[in-house]
Amino acid sequence: MFITNMAQYALFGYSVGALDFVMKPVNYYTFAMKVRRVLKRVQKKESAQRVVVLNLTDGLKKIETKQIYFVEIQNRLLHYYTTEGEYVVKGTMQSAEKMLEADTFLKCNHWYLVNLRHVKEVKKNIVVVGTHELEISRRNKTMFLKALTDYLGENI
Repeated sequence: MFITNMAQYALFGYSVGALDFVMKPVNYYTFAMKVRRVLKRVQKKESAQRVVVLNLTDGLKKIETKQIYFVEIQNRLLHYYTTEGEYVVKGTMQSAEKMLEADTFLKCNHWYLVNLRHVKEVKKNIVVVGTHELEISRRNKTMFLKALTDYLGENI
């Protein structure tokens, strides 16, 4: 973050990767709000390296959360669709949500928990994640689109 009294130099800050700038004289409220935003972004980047352990029928599988496209629930089985393939474990959607809560996962409907990192496209009531097209329920659509927009705004 750059602190300056010359607005023309503020643009230079963005060219070197600054997240924001503050004009002098510094207002406490504005500064505190911008620092919180920076800290939130740093925490998200740290959580990007999170790992979960899946308890498979034939052993354990350690996987980075950024590799997970989405999680699907079918007959009390969780299907983790990842960059390495599909893994199936017993569990509930609530347990998957709790395990992945610090990351960028959000339900698009009752059956799917989507990793916002892998959303390629949204068209009408469909979200494209990797090569899969998943339905967005009417109930979740507004919340899902807002969260996706917020995520994209923070990570572009």
